[in-house]
Amino acid sequence: MSVAKDFKLPKDVIFPPGDLESNEPPLETYLHLQQMLLLIKCLDWWWRDHNAYSKPRLGATRKSEILVK
Repeated sequence: MSVAKDFKLPKDVIFPPGDLESNEPPLETYLHLQQMLLLIKCLDWWWRDHNAYSKPRLGATRKSEILVK
């Protein structure tokens, strides 16, 4: 059973064509990837002394134990 197969398309719904041309540059270029990686590295460096996002210790049960490095 599939929800998509069971869905009845209303007669008054008009879908736009899917072959519209665009002069916009793609969002996911190599430059965009490099910019995102730079952002992540900068945030990692900025938060380097922050321990609230460290991995939880094995066997930690309380929130205070999980946040401790």
